[in-house]
Amino acid sequence: MNLRPHRRPVGRLIAVLALFLVVFPGRAAFAHGDEGDMTVTVAEAVAGAISVEVGILYANDDDLAETATVEATATGPAGQVVGPVPLPRVDGARYAGVIEVDGPGEWTVAIAAIEPTAAATAVVAVPKPAAPTTAPAPEPSATEPATTVAPPITDATPTTEPVLIAPAPPVPGDSVQPEAGSDTDTDADADTDTDTGEASGSNAVLVAGGVVVLLAAAAGAVYLRTRRSGR
Repeated sequence: MNLRPHRRPVGRLIAVLALFLVVFPGRAAFAHGDEGDMTVTVAEAVAGAISVEVGILYANDDDLAETATVEATATGPAGQVVGPVPLPRVDGARYAGVIEVDGPGEWTVAIAAIEPTAAATAVVAVPKPAAPTTAPAPEPSATEPATTVAPPITDATPTTEPVLIAPAPPVPGDSVQPEAGSDTDTDADADTDTDTGEASGSNAVLVAGGVVVLLAAAAGAVYLRTRRSGR
């Protein structure tokens, strides 16, 4: 039986290691570290909120950190805190999101990431909301008269109706004097004129009758005198 000592293929192992170093020089020599560098690319107020975007690189090799977990927290001027709010990856090594804040003023935004570990801050001034504007009412043109709208009549509006008041009955023993210019005066005047006319007609008849009687008497006297003279 041939008992030769077993020899390891050292030369083959060395050759494989050399080939690995040649094909993957950077990967073999340097791996991604735990630290990263964060850059704030966007931090601005948008309609009562804060829009934030950051970019992250590995600190040891400047490769894109595409698998990081990023969150942002905003602290207001009165110490109020909003967040943390997650910032999801939008493209490559960029992470972005919107933080809804509850008032105007200067807000400090703190952004933190893990895998790799990185952090950054930004200060954003959130303005007060603009007051609503009301368009002025159009002025009436010179050719068109202004229209006045009367207030509506409601049930509470008092209405005035004429009230008829009956005259008080005359008191016995008191003479009622008609008012000047009343219908009673007019009727009385008309009755007076009628009576005056009737009286005037009666007087004329009496005068005419008297004249006839006188003429008849004169004629009779002449007749008697003539007869006496003939005898």
